[in-house]
Amino acid sequence: MPLETPRPAPGPVPARRLRRAGAGAAALLAALALVAAPAALRAAELKMGYIDSARIFQEYADAKESQARFDRQVQSWRDDAAEKEKQVKQLRD
Repeated sequence: MPLETPRPAPGPVPARRLRRAGAGAAALLAALALVAAPAALRAAELKMGYIDSARIFQEYADAKESQARFDRQVQSWRDDAAEKEKQVKQLRD
């Protein structure tokens, strides 16, 4: 059975090994930049808009009619709530 010779303790990392690790990190960063660049270009092409709801309600009859129906419904709910509140008050008295 052959005897194993003890290995020496690891010493400082050779400079060329550090250069290779730095080159690998630089390559990784370059690859990430190439992947991220198209996303940045897409963001530059993004167009934004807005909806002028005041204009919609001023100019379109359907919108005015829908708003009137909604207002009537809300008023109906308020009337119901007021009636129930009145009944609760009568029951407490």
